[in-house]
Amino acid sequence: MSTIGERIKTVRKAADMSQQEFSQAICVSQPFLSMVENGKERPSKITIRLISILFQIDESWLITGSS
Repeated sequence: MSTIGERIKTVRKAADMSQQEFSQAICVSQPFLSMVENGKERPSKITIRLISILFQIDESWLITGSS
């Protein structure tokens, strides 16, 4: 099963965005996004909600990996 960081990376890649572009869109720093994608940090609930709204992704899928 994938991690939340891996799912966020999947969303970013599907949007064809660099880490810099994606991090600006979701109001976090690029280094923080990199740590999230690599499993070293967890995104806040607000960041998860923002990703789900901006990229029309199921929030529960982002959190748990299942919809």
